[in-house]
Amino acid sequence: MASARKLDFRKLFQASDAMAFVVIAMGLFIALFLDDMAVRLIGVCIAILGGVALFMMISPRIADLSIEQSKRRTVSQPTDISADTREDASGKRITFASDDYRTQFGGDATQEFFDDKQGVLFDEARPKPRPASASAPPASQALVGTQLGDGNDGITVVGVRTKVRANPNVRLVVEQRKAKAEADALLAAEVAATAEPVAARAVAAPARSTAQLDVGAPVQTVDINAIEGDVAISDDVVIRKRPKGSSTPPATPPPTTPPPTEPEPAAEAFEHDPTPTLDAVEIPTTNITNSEIEQALPIVSEPAAAPSEATPEPPPARTVEHRVSLNDLVDDVDAFDGAEPRKEFDHLLNRVLQVIRSMINARTAAFLWVSAEQRRLVVEATITDVSEGVFKPERKLPLGDDVVSQIALHGRPEILTEIRATAELDLLPYYARPAGTQSFIGVPVYYGNTVVGVLCADAKEPDAYDSLTVGFFGHFTKLISGLIQSYTGKYDLQQSARVLKAIELLRSFVRERGIDQASVLRALINSTIESLDVVTLGLVLFDEERGWNVVHAASGDLADYGALVGAAVDLERSVVGAAISSGTTVDVACAPGVLRVTSAEPVMETGQFLAIPIRSFTGVYGALYVENPMVALSQQDTVILEALCDHAGTFLEHVREHDMVQHGAMFDESSGIMNRIGFQMRLQEECSRSVDYEIPFTTCIVRLDPSGKGGDDPQRTDRVLLHVLAKLRNELRPYDLLGRIDVDQVAVGLVGAKAQQAQIWTERMRKEIASSIIDIDGKRFSATVSIGVAEAVPTEAWDRVLDNAYHALTIAGRQGNKVVVFA
Repeated sequence: MASARKLDFRKLFQASDAMAFVVIAMGLFIALFLDDMAVRLIGVCIAILGGVALFMMISPRIADLSIEQSKRRTVSQPTDISADTREDASGKRITFASDDYRTQFGGDATQEFFDDKQGVLFDEARPKPRPASASAPPASQALVGTQLGDGNDGITVVGVRTKVRANPNVRLVVEQRKAKAEADALLAAEVAATAEPVAARAVAAPARSTAQLDVGAPVQTVDINAIEGDVAISDDVVIRKRPKGSSTPPATPPPTTPPPTEPEPAAEAFEHDPTPTLDAVEIPTTNITNSEIEQALPIVSEPAAAPSEATPEPPPARTVEHRVSLNDLVDDVDAFDGAEPRKEFDHLLNRVLQVIRSMINARTAAFLWVSAEQRRLVVEATITDVSEGVFKPERKLPLGDDVVSQIALHGRPEILTEIRATAELDLLPYYARPAGTQSFIGVPVYYGNTVVGVLCADAKEPDAYDSLTVGFFGHFTKLISGLIQSYTGKYDLQQSARVLKAIELLRSFVRERGIDQASVLRALINSTIESLDVVTLGLVLFDEERGWNVVHAASGDLADYGALVGAAVDLERSVVGAAISSGTTVDVACAPGVLRVTSAEPVMETGQFLAIPIRSFTGVYGALYVENPMVALSQQDTVILEALCDHAGTFLEHVREHDMVQHGAMFDESSGIMNRIGFQMRLQEECSRSVDYEIPFTTCIVRLDPSGKGGDDPQRTDRVLLHVLAKLRNELRPYDLLGRIDVDQVAVGLVGAKAQQAQIWTERMRKEIASSIIDIDGKRFSATVSIGVAEAVPTEAWDRVLDNAYHALTIAGRQGNKVVVFA
């Protein structure tokens, strides 16, 4: 519905109009209260003059106010939304149906924002070209592009009209040319009757000839130079005058003389078929001279106009020049950083509000988020003209009985007109003081069939909005829904990139230091410090001797915070214990009396305490805790910490499983022989066998000397040790024992050999190893070994035999490249 315009008399009249009112009042007083008739007439004249003066002063203001009210736009397409109008103590309220509005303007998070009107911009939406017709084009189409006249001044056929108008006054050029002989005689007689006009025209254009449409009508001339654009010689042929100076010659040079024509009666010269066709007429386009075309041009004039009147030319287009600065179109600096989606969304949202204010009568335009879980509205963006202090400084507004909250809760657009001054603050929650608001409009913003925001505007004029404005706002709500979808997608990608970067940092630290418990914990601490801004952090792990205790504690503010290392943790009462027991992240506010980690911790009266469990798929290995006394970590930062702790828990699980495998395995993976556990089990068996069957048994321990290990390079040590093992295997029997008991040590068990026999065998092996050449990566060198020998005694246990061999090895290692027998 359209509302009637109302003038604001406060803007219509000004203080300077008081003089006119005084003059009118004086004239009325004289005309009404004085007795003399002549004086009364003078009073009437004075009143009329005052009224005229007043009208002259206020008429420009009325025009300005009308222009100001006409700035209010309406949408081009009305909306089909049912509405309910009611009036109460607060004002007049128009409520629209939420289902109808959601059907037309409800945003779907999965939809693609595509404009049907822009289909030609996309390949898949373009109309398919129609196949070319197999029929031959009409004969009239062959004239398109034909040039008539000489190389400097001529006419080009640019098109042929498909619809022929039956106009008996318009003749073809060919028919005019055939009747030229008979028309010359009649033309000469008419020119003689009007000698002066013809003579005058001959002086103006001596090279031009004229022709008349009717014998009895005066001559009408057309200047060739004045013809611009397309000229219609007939209903079928459209020709264009070639610009002067064109250097393109015609396809065939025209002959110097026209072809002969047969004379015809004058009456038949102007007969015309109502429906002429070019297919039945042969037009020798290459034989038409320039003069013949000039004579035929006057018949182009419209038949509806009088022959004696010149056809008026349309006035030239009016050009209005607007000076627009480049700064109005391009910002001096980027309004937002492309790497921050929130700033980009705020920037575009403010642009949307500016467009809304420029198109409708709005003093304030605002967008508010809706948080249904927290029962509040959050002011995201506003553009307003109210004075300072009228708009509330708080961004978070509780949901209540105001109109914005009702729109957010029920999802239906509403319009308020003629708002009472006493109810303004109750209806509009974002104003702190009355602002004289008379009209309000608010529509919900849908995202995924859920109301996520409210787009609203208000004005000081009553009845400023109607149902068309609701449709206008609805299109912007769909645009905002698209911006929200783009914002959330970019934010998710940015958050995923941060998490991935933190995980890659953790993995790089682990690769540098190796996979063991100490390296994994150090990598977790370093990656946390690099990825987030934390003040205090610590680690809690389980130890078989101490139980749950603090293994690391560091703070940027507290120098003595490291004294907590080794302190026991109470799982039942502390916050860290709750995180370990539940296997979930615990985020609490620090306060006196809250036990965060241990009873020895310093007191924190305010701040954030965050405990994240270090967990894997099978269990919880500990917890990482973070304390921030000033600025709390966001939910996104918590997600990063959880990802780091989960990966650290996986690494710790791998380390412990590796230790368990190594403890339960009997063979070494790199060398393929028994490891320490396997050798000790076989040593115990052979020692028992030697006692039962009185068979001698000797144990030998071979260790690489430092000169042959290759320093701290473990790969070179392994390759040297594999070379030594190859030499030993060649001299051992199948039932002898061989095992790797350390990184650079190999143990040998000789069955049925006494100490003297073992000494001879080990001396031979020592010399053979020292004399052999080892080739590693193109480098040739030799290695030496030290060997300790101990024979098993029936009265001693198997572990005692091993200790004796180690004692002999220690003595041999002091000298290097030596064999020592324990005696």
